[in-house]
Amino acid sequence: MSFQNRHRRERFGTWAFGILDRMNPSAPSPSFAPVPEDDSQTPDPARTQAAAAALLELYGDDLRRTGLAVDPGLAAWLPEDFTAKVRAATGGGPVPVAVLVHYGFPAPAVRQNVTYPVDVMQRVAAELFADGEGVLAAFAVDGGTPDPAVHAVGARGVSDRLFRLGEALEVEADFRVRPEPYVEYAAAAGRAWLRNESPPDLGDYVSRRIEAGTGRFFETHTPGGADGLVASTAAVGGAAAITWAIARRTRAEREASGSARTTAASSLGTGRAKRLLSALHTPPRLPDPDAADGPEALAPAERLRELGRARERLVSRILAAAPSLDDPQLSPTEARRVFAERVPVTDSAALHALDAQIAAQRGAKTRSVLSPLCFFDPFHGEAVATVRLDARGRRVDAFDVPACRDCRRRDAVGERPHALTVPARGRRAGAPVPYWELDDAYARCGLGTLSPLTEVVAAQPSGGGASPAGAAALAAGRTGSSHTAAGAESLGLRGMERGEAVVRGLAVLVLTVFAAVLGGAASVVIHEYEEPQLFGYQQGPETRADYDRTRPQEIAAELDETGFHIDPMLAPALDSERVAALAEAAGEAEHVSVAVLQSSGTDASDAPEVFAARIAAELSEPGAVIAVFESENAVAAAGMTLPEYADMWRPWDEYRYERYERLAGGDLSGWSTSGEHTGLEDTQREVAELDARLVPDPEVVPDTHEERSAEEPALGPAVLGYPLGNWVRGALIGALGAVTVGGITGALIRGVRHTRSERGSRS
Repeated sequence: MSFQNRHRRERFGTWAFGILDRMNPSAPSPSFAPVPEDDSQTPDPARTQAAAAALLELYGDDLRRTGLAVDPGLAAWLPEDFTAKVRAATGGGPVPVAVLVHYGFPAPAVRQNVTYPVDVMQRVAAELFADGEGVLAAFAVDGGTPDPAVHAVGARGVSDRLFRLGEALEVEADFRVRPEPYVEYAAAAGRAWLRNESPPDLGDYVSRRIEAGTGRFFETHTPGGADGLVASTAAVGGAAAITWAIARRTRAEREASGSARTTAASSLGTGRAKRLLSALHTPPRLPDPDAADGPEALAPAERLRELGRARERLVSRILAAAPSLDDPQLSPTEARRVFAERVPVTDSAALHALDAQIAAQRGAKTRSVLSPLCFFDPFHGEAVATVRLDARGRRVDAFDVPACRDCRRRDAVGERPHALTVPARGRRAGAPVPYWELDDAYARCGLGTLSPLTEVVAAQPSGGGASPAGAAALAAGRTGSSHTAAGAESLGLRGMERGEAVVRGLAVLVLTVFAAVLGGAASVVIHEYEEPQLFGYQQGPETRADYDRTRPQEIAAELDETGFHIDPMLAPALDSERVAALAEAAGEAEHVSVAVLQSSGTDASDAPEVFAARIAAELSEPGAVIAVFESENAVAAAGMTLPEYADMWRPWDEYRYERYERLAGGDLSGWSTSGEHTGLEDTQREVAELDARLVPDPEVVPDTHEERSAEEPALGPAVLGYPLGNWVRGALIGALGAVTVGGITGALIRGVRHTRSERGSRS
């Protein structure tokens, strides 16, 4: 870049004003009210030509010599590798691509006075590549998204605009940090036009990175922040875990629920009633021990006779309780009703078990056998395996019990096997509970599966109490099980065993921490693949105390010499008479200078107060600076005390009525009609007013940067660049949310289930 001092700008300023002076003095004053850019405009050709000439004067040499021109006011703020990235992105090749990075034209001026960027940039491109073909890619830089003007020059002439602001917005990358996709698309679009081909697909150049600002939004790497992603994942995971821990039924509740589900199975169906009625009247034929042939046949015969006598006693007890069952012609339906009303279901099950044991003993020959049926309900059929029954809370250990195929399957998947149930005694009298939870002989022998039925049928099996048969099972030589057979009276969360509570608590903790870790991992990924930005958290050019002083120094040097400065690209667009009158007023003032400026979010000139202060700080003598921007004025002083009205940009009260009169009359000749700003005209009158009210004060120093916040906290310890403090704070916030949401949700689920259970009990 060969333009790095103020003298070139001064020379251009003199030249530009010469052009403006030669323009038609009777040309109408431009209106700066926003007007949409379209083909119906009739801009002033002389101004358009002057704007193109001004741009070539400023940047033409660099564009011709190196193919890249970056305005020095912007260059100082861009990363060191910016120019290298731009040059690499042009791609080389036979068609040259010239890249211009500049401030651009102010919108109100160019919308009517010049056709920007179509006409001006077409003229510039035609001049640059007058001897051949090429592509001009101009990028007006304000913030992260540039306003591109791309034109190709070749045998077909000069192209229309090939890359527009709307398309640039779709790229979603900060041009100042990652210019490659913009420059690559501009070069490809220009070369495609020259080859008369279809334009490239913009989608190939759109950023695939995570949207810029995502990490800042979630405070993933904000010093002193709480990671929002961690808080969210911890809250969701923790809430789900807490809901599960609270809403999931305890073992006691599952036991009671399993009992309730098997209540219907404990009543005899018609088929079972019919078979039992037949068994009452058709006793099995048993061998006579007295007719046994030798000692080997005697022992099995005696065992079978003992089982037969036990069966006879049981049949007699059943018939005594229900005499109507003595009729072998009783219908199955009536037999079912009688069994349900008069015969304990355990007596019916015992009769069924004795018949099965007799049949098994016939085939066992010499050894004694127990009932081969399922422990949980003899009516399930033969046992095929054993499962572990946990008599939790009953001062006995777990033990093995025989189970049928279905009960084994249910136990394997953590479900409660369907049990033969009987009415409970004691506090929960009448409620259905598994038969083995009653302290009677049938429970102690497991209906013949744990010890012989012959030992208990002789006496009345039913007794009092409500403790399980675990002790009897252990006495019979049985050992331990993972299946729960909790007491039915231990219901609700209060009935949760300490071990069960610890397991659920640990599960909640592990799931919450795991969810928080996932959130932290997502934050690391976001930070790694997020679209980079030129300025970080609470940063900007206006916040830097060590800002680059190139542009303020150039402007201040001209103000020291003439008292007036206008940015070169503004001079052709604004009304020459008003500019000249403002320059004259500034030259006559003793302590006030005026600068008419373009603004950009890259060098802090879009923060008018800060930029005006930076100019004032560079003045060689005490004085004030009025910085005139598109939308407002800013006033700053060094070594001078400003009057109070200067904080409002102008002596507003004095001109308020006059301005509204002008607006009512349709006179829109100010710089802008937005806000409280009327630009050049008001500034001219403000100069003398401000000059008269300034008070010397050597202690006054302009504030050249903004203080966005208190001192930024330290990032703290980090892993892979990720601050652990943010993770901890996010996890704690998420845990609080999880406790609140999970607790409420779990309580609601439990409450709804309890209500339904109560309604079912009442019905």
